[in-house]
Formats: sequence, structure tokens, C-alpha cells
Amino acid sequence: MGKMKLINLIIITMLVCCLVNISTYPIEATDVIITDKTGDVCSQNIWDDEVTVVNSSPYIDVKNIDLTQATYHQQGKQVILSLQVAGYIENRGNASGYDFVQYTFELITSGQKYSIWYCNRTCSLYYNNTQINLTSSNFSVVGNTLSITFSLVSADELYENFSAITYYENGIHFPEIYVFLGDIAPNPPLQISHVHVKDNGYVGETIRFNATVSFLTGTPLYWYHWDFGDQSSSTQCSLTHIYTEAGVYTYTFTVTDDAGVTANRSGTTTIYPVERVFLFGSFKDLLYYRDGYIGVDAVNLRMILLNRFQYFHYTSGQTIAFLNQYHGIIILNHFLIGMFDVIAGFNPTQNRGWTIDAPVNNTATLVLQRLLPENIFNSLDRY
Repeated sequence: MGKMKLINLIIITMLVCCLVNISTYPIEATDVIITDKTGDVCSQNIWDDEVTVVNSSPYIDVKNIDLTQATYHQQGKQVILSLQVAGYIENRGNASGYDFVQYTFELITSGQKYSIWYCNRTCSLYYNNTQINLTSSNFSVVGNTLSITFSLVSADELYENFSAITYYENGIHFPEIYVFLGDIAPNPPLQISHVHVKDNGYVGETIRFNATVSFLTGTPLYWYHWDFGDQSSSTQCSLTHIYTEAGVYTYTFTVTDDAGVTANRSGTTTIYPVERVFLFGSFKDLLYYRDGYIGVDAVNLRMILLNRFQYFHYTSGQTIAFLNQYHGIIILNHFLIGMFDVIAGFNPTQNRGWTIDAPVNNTATLVLQRLLPENIFNSLDRY
């Protein structure tokens, strides 16, 4: 019995020693160092979304936001984040103003997502809908280096990712003058945030092609390429293009960064033909809209396509858009007659949308563009 008690005592002693060792053994520190090349501060034009590299500015020394290195150090719950710039840390403005410099860290752990903002000797920590205003004992600025110390919510959190972002914003004289410059380390993968092109247009129309590269992604500089699907192309980011033939066109926007990485986005636009027509018939009422548009509630409108000598009744529920080119118009006693250029419905897999010899007296809505000056329109006896 004595031997058994002794053995149990030894086992218990060993377990206690193990527990003490586990509880007091220091957690291994985590260190991450990110380097960033100089000369990669970017600006994004708010009018055409084009991203360009900026080496100088009349509003700020660009080196003060040009990141060179960012570091992460964790020991237990304590974290130290730091960044270095090519110039010096600039204390300027405040984040709610119009002329300021901000230095930001984004940290993701296994348990939380943290954002730390520093601007002109003030520093805030954000996580899980919580904001903590850090004091001067939590941060330091020495020349080109900013360091911030704070505690994680839990010591069990494991490092996953972090980045440093710097930017300068000046919108005092917006929209005449608006400056937004930024840098990030490390650079996220190249991305296109959006491409916008009209779903349809007509032959001869000036169509806008807009594209935006996600700001501070990839490795600037950027090279752009548009393929319009009609054997023509452009190297601009945003521009206009005119299609000369009707059809369905597949366009593709491609951006290539300085590292040779590419991203692209495609879509389609339908281009309708324009045809000369002779229009005549009666209507119920006219409404004058902004920019000279006239809306006509049709009662019994008909038209003739001159180039093919086809006759159409204007059927209920359809819309015909008329261009500025026309040759005379008479609107009197709810009757309309004239010769116009019309955007003809086009579908390569179907016949035209208008119905030949459709029943008369259908009600539909017709849009006439700039057919009458507003003062003449207002003088008409329409009722």
C-alpha cells in the first residue's frame, strides 16, 4: 500500500509540473516583413477612372506616402505594427477633413479583423463594430517610421494576413481640383472593378466604353486594351467608339500590369440599323420632356420603310426611337406626318419586331426626339 501511494504521489507531481510548464512556457513570436518597391504611388482619375503612377505632386511630397516596408510582430496578445516610407511620416489634417494624410493597417487573425488608422498624431483601432482610441503611449513616429502597439482580443488568435496602406486626399476645391494618392504593401492581385458599356445602340451612335481597374491592385504601371469586336481596338482606359454596321458585338477589355499579369472582362452590345421611314397617323396627346424629347400617345400610326418599300402598322406596346434627322413634320388636330430616320429593331436570329399589316387602332407610345422647339410645341392646340 505504501508503494502505491508513493507511485501516485510521483504521478501527481509530474502532472503538476507539466501543467506549470504549459502555462508558463512563452508563446512563440510571429514576425512578418513586407517590402515594397518605391515609385509606385498611384492616382485614380475620378472622371475617367484611369489609374496612373505619380512621382510628384504640387500638393504633397509623394515620398511621404511611398511605402518601402511594413512589419508585423506578435508576442502573446501584444502586436507591434510598423511601416516605413521613402520620405517621412507626415502629420497633416484629420481624416474627416479635405486635406490630410492617413496611414492604415489591416490585420486579419483567426479570430478578428482589425483596422488601425493613424492621422496627425491620432490613432484609432477598429474591430467587430468596436472603436478604441489609442493614446500616444501606443504609437510612435521617428523620421520615416510609424510604429503602433496594441493588444489582440485573445492570445489564441493566429496570424493570417496584414497589409499597410497610405494615402493623401485633397478635396478642398472639388470638383475643380481633387487629389487622391495612395500606396499599399503588399499589392493585391490585379483586378478590374467594373466595365460599363450600353447594352444596345444604333449605327453611327457615339458609344461610351468605361473601365475601372481596382485601385492599388496589381503592380503599376498599367497597359489597357479594348477589342470592340468589329476588328478595331484602342489602348485607352475609357473612350468612345462608333459602330458602322448593325449586329451583335462582343467587346473585351484587358489590363496588363508592370509584372506582366493580365485581367480581362467581356460583354456584348447590340447595334441596330438606322432606316429612313415615312410616318403618318393620328395620336391622342403630346408630352414635352427635357432635352427636347416629345412623347406621343399613338392611336393609329403607320409607317413606310422607303429603302424596302414595306408598310407597317404601329402595334400596341412597341416603341420607335426617332433621331434628329427628319425632313418636315406636320402636327395638326392630332395628326402627324413626316419623314424621319428611325432606329430599326434588329435581331440576327429573328425577323424584325414590327408586324406587317397589323390591326389598326392599336394604342402605343412613340418617342420623337427634338422634332419641335419647345416654344412651337407649347403653341400647338393639342386638345
